[in-house]
Amino acid sequence: MFIADSTDTLITELPDLSNVSSNQSRNLGIPDWLKQIEDDISVALAKGVDIRSLVEARAEAIDSLLIELFKLHDLQQTELALFAVGGYGRGELSPYSDVDILLLSPDDLDKDTSQKVDAFVARLWDIGIEPGLAVRSIKDCFQVATDITVATNLLEGRLLAGNETLRNVPNEIVQQLWSQKDFYEAKMAEARARHLRHNDTEYNLEPDIKKSPGGLRDIHTIGWITKRYFRIGKLYDLVPQEFLTEREFDELMFAEGFLWRIRHHLHHLTGRNENKLLFDYQREIAERMGYHAEPDDEPNAAVEAFMRDYYRCAMQISTLSEMLTSHYYETLIEARLPESERPKKSVLNARFNQVGDHIAMAHHHVFAQHPEAILEMFLLMGQHGIKYIRTRTLRALKIAARGIDQNYRENERHKQLFLENLKEQNYLYQRLRIMKRYGVLANYLPQFANLVGLMQYDLFHRYTVDAHILLLVRILHRFTDPKYKDDFALVSSIYKRIERKEIIVLAAIFHDIAKGRGGDHSELGEIDAIEFCLSHGMSEADAKLIGWLTRYHLLMSMTAQKQDISDPEVVTRFANLVGNVTHLNHLYVLTVADMNATNPQLWNSWRASLMKQLYIQTRRILRADLDAPTNRQEMIATTRQQALAMLDKVDNQHMNRDEVLVLWDELGDEYFLREIPEA
Repeated sequence: MFIADSTDTLITELPDLSNVSSNQSRNLGIPDWLKQIEDDISVALAKGVDIRSLVEARAEAIDSLLIELFKLHDLQQTELALFAVGGYGRGELSPYSDVDILLLSPDDLDKDTSQKVDAFVARLWDIGIEPGLAVRSIKDCFQVATDITVATNLLEGRLLAGNETLRNVPNEIVQQLWSQKDFYEAKMAEARARHLRHNDTEYNLEPDIKKSPGGLRDIHTIGWITKRYFRIGKLYDLVPQEFLTEREFDELMFAEGFLWRIRHHLHHLTGRNENKLLFDYQREIAERMGYHAEPDDEPNAAVEAFMRDYYRCAMQISTLSEMLTSHYYETLIEARLPESERPKKSVLNARFNQVGDHIAMAHHHVFAQHPEAILEMFLLMGQHGIKYIRTRTLRALKIAARGIDQNYRENERHKQLFLENLKEQNYLYQRLRIMKRYGVLANYLPQFANLVGLMQYDLFHRYTVDAHILLLVRILHRFTDPKYKDDFALVSSIYKRIERKEIIVLAAIFHDIAKGRGGDHSELGEIDAIEFCLSHGMSEADAKLIGWLTRYHLLMSMTAQKQDISDPEVVTRFANLVGNVTHLNHLYVLTVADMNATNPQLWNSWRASLMKQLYIQTRRILRADLDAPTNRQEMIATTRQQALAMLDKVDNQHMNRDEVLVLWDELGDEYFLREIPEA
């Protein structure tokens, strides 16, 4: 048995097979040994042994077994070489991982060698190992390695036993068949297709911990493309190469270890090579991972805490994978392209350049010397239609974001830039997404930090709260996109007429900002929203509108779906709560976007018709109130008085009060019924 506090000898040694004949008992007692290995590893994990040591120890145990079986069947007497490939080639095995091996020969196999190989393979099946086996000559490998999956497997090739002269052949085949650029582009295309199959988000309700964005495959992708160039064995080898920083390596290893622990328990729970963290497994896995609720906690507190940690690790992996693979291209491929194929550089200002479709800092001291440049950069991206950031700038941004503190948040220039970013609608979702991934958003809005990875353990809320908020912003943009006009005809026409779209964007950001704190998140969010707006120099009227939308963001959907909106009294009560057409328009737009961002599968023609019916009936009531002469004139007079009071506070010698009143008369009454006063 292993010694628990030793990382050198973790598992029971392989039984001695040196005196065993190849014709002896088929399983040789190996199944019992394999079971003992898993028992040893589970005990070690429970005692706190690092999962990395255990994953590697399992692979080393299988190494020792395959080497002995290779000898047992006299394959060392042939020209064959036995390679571990794929994940096994990396030295990484979970309980039910595929054991991928390659038997490589210089030429086609003769009859005697074929019989030995058949006996070797049969033995593997007899002892309970289901190998992913390929038996190929060098010529065969050249033929099949034009497939990127096969080429990647060969790149991971690790010689276990046999013909030493073939040790480097798998790698050499890949080097000959695949140029650096072609291999990179094939792996990136493969990754993009894989991400799309998993909704292109790290926040799936039932994530595949291997293949989803932010899964183990994203770490593997970093290794594959760099191994093709640097010919490294382990990711840490990239640190001395200055491709990867120590901190980035530590972040990747922590996140990878967390996923490996999940995978270990998931395999044992299901008894198979299962990598999808289904809803039904999450509670049990959380318990096995040591997540336990306190007596005063909500019933789902433990599993929600577990999934929150998963989502944060997935985002960490996804962010680093995206950044490092781009860094590889920019520094090792793009730099070697002909001048005509390199992206063109143009100056945006003294601090930033545009390089192709990316933004880049002009020098590496930009953020240190000009802290406001963090927010300025995102504003420039919107103003110039730039969607991406160069990786050298991203690395500097990640470091600079850690310096966003209370002093930074209280700086008036920074407040102005943050609001200007929300007013600039171009690529707003993409810019907010980058702000979130690199720590800018959570540091500027500390309340948002509490939402990252926060899930609700049910099948209704499809996304974490942070992902939901950003998706809501993305759906708001769709209301202006002709491609979605048929899906959102009425709401699109209303949203396009709302001039100050930052009002709804801020309501979108704050509507769920208080989730996870306890208490009514709508009421707590209203307080946060109003405080933010006033501290950022917005008018009291704007602050109250955004606060109202935050507090009542569920009102319209609950009324439409839970009450009988064919009853005039129901609609009248709703209209009284809404108060005016401005509130109604903003609330309708926010509600439709919110419902779609919660779970798009729940948005259908029935719900759309309910929402439209409630909107039209309520607007009719509110317009009828306005059409009553007394109410109409009272509202116009009130609006004009408030606007005049604001103008009187403005010190502007070029503004003539009488001229303003003449202009207002020309605008007509409808203007003052539709708009609200604001400074």
